[in-house]
Amino acid sequence: MTIKRLPIIQRALVTGASGMLGSEIVSLLARKKDSLGISDILKHRHRPAEGFLSLDLKKRSDLKRLAEFDWDVVIHTAANRDPDSCADNPEEAEALNHQATAFLAETAAKRGAYMIYISTDYVFSGNNPPYTEESPTDPINIYGKTKLAGERALLAASPGHCALRVPFLYGIKAGIERAPMLYGSIKALKDASKDYFLDDVGVRYPTFTGDVADAVILLLEKRASGIYHCSGEDKMTKYSIAKLIGDILNLPSDHIKPLDKPAPTKAARPLDSHILTDKLKQLGWNTPPPFSERIENLLKG
Repeated sequence: MTIKRLPIIQRALVTGASGMLGSEIVSLLARKKDSLGISDILKHRHRPAEGFLSLDLKKRSDLKRLAEFDWDVVIHTAANRDPDSCADNPEEAEALNHQATAFLAETAAKRGAYMIYISTDYVFSGNNPPYTEESPTDPINIYGKTKLAGERALLAASPGHCALRVPFLYGIKAGIERAPMLYGSIKALKDASKDYFLDDVGVRYPTFTGDVADAVILLLEKRASGIYHCSGEDKMTKYSIAKLIGDILNLPSDHIKPLDKPAPTKAARPLDSHILTDKLKQLGWNTPPPFSERIENLLKG
């Protein structure tokens, strides 16, 4: 499919714009509007709020309303990212993670617009890490399967679109309560009335939303197409993350105990879905600072 050149002055649509990642992207877009040639930013979220297009992307009627707005760049962050919720509500996960993505990708292609879709490392099983963009996909839960279906629909609509896979995210732009990794760890650390047993088996690569936003802007500047990976470099577990946060905040952590097997969950999680970022670095993305440095700056800054 031929991709029409974008005009110099653009209107950018960000779905999920009030979320942990979406809010970070909106903030960076606003700071770089002039250099990017963006005249306006349309912000979408599910629940009504001033300054936002409040639409339910699981509904075809609301998707059609979104398509009526004038935009020529769409950054699609809205998703159901909770594997357990996706397992409980597979039809809703399919509607939001796959069908909404397909609709936006087709709409963008028809109007000659450019789309960046935020995907996930959960398109991999975690059985054969590390993974490049060319590694075979083999998701083990509904979340990963619906996000992978979104990727395929995106690139079927236009090979000029771009998917950015990301892992375990953290950030505070939308409020620390919206960052489960940080908020959950701090709550457990501050409650020394009982022991907390945290997974010390499943490997995570915590990734700062600000670094992902930088990657999105880079992809937008380069009009990159295809699939890219964006990830932090530090190999952590939920247990080691909580212990590190305790050290940084000088909170006692003797009641934080390691769990030597994955915690029981409704949906299976990959044990190590490490995604490599060489392709993104070749495009110009910088290796992020260590996780400990990022966390200290965020929590003490």
